[in-house]
Amino acid sequence: MQEDLNERTRQLEEAFGGRENLDRNARRQYEQLGHEQGRLADLLLRLLPPEPGPESLLEDLPIPENESP
Repeated sequence: MQEDLNERTRQLEEAFGGRENLDRNARRQYEQLGHEQGRLADLLLRLLPPEPGPESLLEDLPIPENESP
């Protein structure tokens, strides 16, 4: 998916040069690619396991001798 977005971006850059030379159609295509990139990023974030919160660090702390779990 990412490779497809990268390839389409390269094609737009080759076709239109820099961003200062964009017509309405090219801007729309870049905007669409940006939205698709955002959707891909959201999908990847949902697939990744969540980062452990600070409470998970407590598991590594030693238990004081005068206290039991």
